[in-house]
Amino acid sequence: MAELSTIARPYAEALFAAVRDDSQGLESWSALLSEMAQVAGLHDVREALNDPRLNNGQRLELFTGLVKSQVTEKARNF
Repeated sequence: MAELSTIARPYAEALFAAVRDDSQGLESWSALLSEMAQVAGLHDVREALNDPRLNNGQRLELFTGLVKSQVTEKARNF
């Protein structure tokens, strides 16, 4: 099995490249990602997102609806 850091590195590099020139700045992205990680870490949220009755669009709406901060289009697409 691949190391977690090996799997995560390309995603981290892509995220940094995407936000480097963003007007929101790295700090606001960091705060948003931290909040998203907290929401994703909740057992009930993970269960709801794995519900086979939901399509991907519904999962996205459910998840972003639980995040208090505004989830921009750029963040949604990432």
